[in-house]
Amino acid sequence: MKKSTEDIVNILNYKYEVFESSVREIIENRYSELYKEGKKKGFYPLIVVPSDVLYDALSVNLELSSTKEFIKFSEDIDVEKFFNSKRSYYDFMQEYQVPLGDFSLETANDYLNEYIDSDTSHPFEEILILEIPTRKPWEIPGYIPMGGYNECPAPDTQIAVSEYWYRNYRAIPTVITANSIEFMAEAPPQNFQDAEKLAYEQYLFCNEVVSDGAGSLRKLASILKDSTVWSFWWE
Repeated sequence: MKKSTEDIVNILNYKYEVFESSVREIIENRYSELYKEGKKKGFYPLIVVPSDVLYDALSVNLELSSTKEFIKFSEDIDVEKFFNSKRSYYDFMQEYQVPLGDFSLETANDYLNEYIDSDTSHPFEEILILEIPTRKPWEIPGYIPMGGYNECPAPDTQIAVSEYWYRNYRAIPTVITANSIEFMAEAPPQNFQDAEKLAYEQYLFCNEVVSDGAGSLRKLASILKDSTVWSFWWE
């Protein structure tokens, strides 16, 4: 086990499994098994890509607040007001303005990507699956509190937005790295109108999904329609 993996395991102190030089099928099959087991035992599995940067982020955030405190703080966040505030700011700042674009026929995204090394198209050398001890999946970001840097929302905001999307789309945080979060959504939008609303929310949560990804809001909406996997990254 690499030092960064060991450090993360020790600072979090959750049950875990390590996958070394593994393949997608093994990791995702085990995730599915643990997901079913967790429904009975009261936990949610989470795929994590260990790194020194992630460990440093966890160390800093857990010195500032505990998991319980992050969850408590999240209860005071009005997600609609958060989106409206970000929208007002983005509308004012020229650099954040993006084209509306047009709807198009796109292939739905049903594959987890954030634990895959883009250089090799295989999982990173070491992958963790943690058992997050909560029955409320939107609380997962509070149990592994990255964020609060590089425009990545702070853990309490991540929790609040996760709850909002869980209640609307049954979306669950599934993969976390030092600078990304990936959700799996059981009930994604089924039409362009609903997908456009979600696309704008996702842009406000992580502008890079448009500026460095889809290129326009309606292109993102077209991708999100029927997609069960949503990816967010902050460079």
